[in-house]
Amino acid sequence: MRAWLGLVLIVVAVPGCPIGPSAGSFRPATAPAGITVRVGTDQRTTLVGELLVAGDTALLVLADQKVQLVPFRAIQAATFEQRSSLDFGNGSIPRDSQLRQIRQLARFPAGLSPDLLQKLLQASGQTEPGVVR
Repeated sequence: MRAWLGLVLIVVAVPGCPIGPSAGSFRPATAPAGITVRVGTDQRTTLVGELLVAGDTALLVLADQKVQLVPFRAIQAATFEQRSSLDFGNGSIPRDSQLRQIRQLARFPAGLSPDLLQKLLQASGQTEPGVVR
């Protein structure tokens, strides 16, 4: 009887235990913005900004009011706010499962249409994204 009571308590109590950040403290869940990413490159450049899109070969980041394209091969270290399990670097391409998760945290998880990209660039005073090497 005691074993059953202990099992019932575990089954009832465990689902109520929070794991990870709550929606209230997780920026992509509380604002129309992507997760914050910090990218260090081969050229010792550090870029901190909002993840707009995670493509097949690069990240598109809004940093210092400018749209920046950062090829994976140039990334020595990429860290994601509140998601250290997604960090990658050393010029490597994220694993497929990792890239899917990163895409879900971007402002535009399905990517950007050419028209919307042009509007973002215009708002930033650009004609094309800057390329970080």
